Amino acid sequence: MAASTTQYDQDQPVLSHTFFKADLSIDVNDIEAGYENEIPLFKSLNPLLDAPGRIDSFWGRIAEAPETVLLANLWYTQKALSDFESSPGYAAYHTALSAGGVPPTTTYIDTGKQQIEAMLEGRVSITTVYFPTPVTAEQKTQFLNLRGLV
Repeated sequence: MAASTTQYDQDQPVLSHTFFKADLSIDVNDIEAGYENEIPLFKSLNPLLDAPGRIDSFWGRIAEAPETVLLANLWYTQKALSDFESSPGYAAYHTALSAGGVPPTTTYIDTGKQQIEAMLEGRVSITTVYFPTPVTAEQKTQFLNLRGLV
């Protein structure tokens, strides 16, 4: 066991998927600009990002429903996740994710360490793709029909 680990390392990791609505004008892929412009959605993530027992987080818009964002969080254990959900920062975090008019929904997946390690090795990713400009209306339609691109 590495010296930088916490008490959460003893149990199986858990993955939480939180779905929430976010205005399409918010570029969830530009985290730096989100913080620089003090967009409330980005600031609301601070309690999550500082939560003990959180391994990593990934997010992106759902291609078939671009107003919906999927926020995936890897936790050392269910206890780490429960501790966060019982913390004072969770209420502000949850309220901010409800700003789209619909409360967020979260599902939990009890995983083994192999699956978590595979995810952290880069086999799963959310990628921003930039296209050259100018883009014709026909090209834009073609791009929007590509599965997985938002």
